[in-house]
Amino acid sequence: MAHVDQYIEDWLMVFRAAGISDEVAQEEFGLWCEGLDGEISNEYTQNALSVINAAEQAIEELQGITG
Repeated sequence: MAHVDQYIEDWLMVFRAAGISDEVAQEEFGLWCEGLDGEISNEYTQNALSVINAAEQAIEELQGITG
């Protein structure tokens, strides 16, 4: 289990509040994790707030694509 996996519920909470399905949220979480390049230093600098901020940014990007 990756360090950031502990924050999936925070990520899902933000997506649910925006009315976006868990399936889409989990897919976006996977893409975001891939963007960390699997580097321990990148992964371990993440906390609940940074994950929530990243989720909000991902939602903005999704809405820009679909809006």
